[in-house]
Amino acid sequence: MFRFTPRQLEIFLAVGRAQSFRQASENLRISQAAVSEQMRALEQQVGATLFHRRAGRSMSLTPEGERFREGVMAFAQKGHELGRLFRGAAPQKVRIFIGTFLLNEYVRPALPRFLMENSDIALDFVHNESGADVDDQVARGMLDCAIFSRPQSDPPGAFEPIFAEPAFVFATRELRDRAQAQGLQSLPFISWNIPPLRSCDQLRMLASVGIMQPTLHSEVQHHEVAVELATQGAGAVIMLHSTVQRLDCGHRLVPIVKVGTWERRLFLSQSLDQGTRDRLALFFREIVGNGEPRRGGGRPGSA
Repeated sequence: MFRFTPRQLEIFLAVGRAQSFRQASENLRISQAAVSEQMRALEQQVGATLFHRRAGRSMSLTPEGERFREGVMAFAQKGHELGRLFRGAAPQKVRIFIGTFLLNEYVRPALPRFLMENSDIALDFVHNESGADVDDQVARGMLDCAIFSRPQSDPPGAFEPIFAEPAFVFATRELRDRAQAQGLQSLPFISWNIPPLRSCDQLRMLASVGIMQPTLHSEVQHHEVAVELATQGAGAVIMLHSTVQRLDCGHRLVPIVKVGTWERRLFLSQSLDQGTRDRLALFFREIVGNGEPRRGGGRPGSA
């Protein structure tokens, strides 16, 4: 008779998503040795190798591991259904705000698997065009969860930093040469006015490196439009390196100067039960707490 523990199955799924014992241990906040030992015990119980282990490369599930994962997900689904049957309760509704870029590039591709594994959680995405009052909504208890990027210099408030990445001024090589010859002040800039980081935040970042009252070529509402204009040589743009890698398919943009650091920050309300908080925290740390978007329900994709 098999003697799997719920913790073993949780660790198994975490390793499968992270494709790394080390990353899974960080996401679960337990030691790498504990992860390795639990997976070794699980494979002994199953009687099969569940992971391909290759030095210097990410791990992947073996065919037996893929079949076992399907069974674990079905088991988890039945468990949630059984729990709701006896509780007589509907899935817990979580009102959540996520910045548009993070939602589309990082979270949305991984949602189907999360919802399948956590059918007792119903995510209610809140649209916030202004983005300026997210902190106020958090303070007034109107949001259960929120996640987006902000300058590291901004006070974190109720948010927990889960990833930090430097921001640079990016431009074409032609504009880079112009800046080297005439100075950064000579560059036109493209401002993307996308909540919660607004044009004024970017002006503050430029001022920190001596660019005062820059010439503004245009102000746009989407990262994709800003990067497209920048690749055409219309102006320079402030971006994270991972964002430019994702959107600049022709590799036309190069970093010119570092202007600061942005953090991805997570808020989870204390009104959520601890189990829901733990699962949401684990999901967002795995999916958003790194520099590259995840594709295919949590597997790393090309940047």
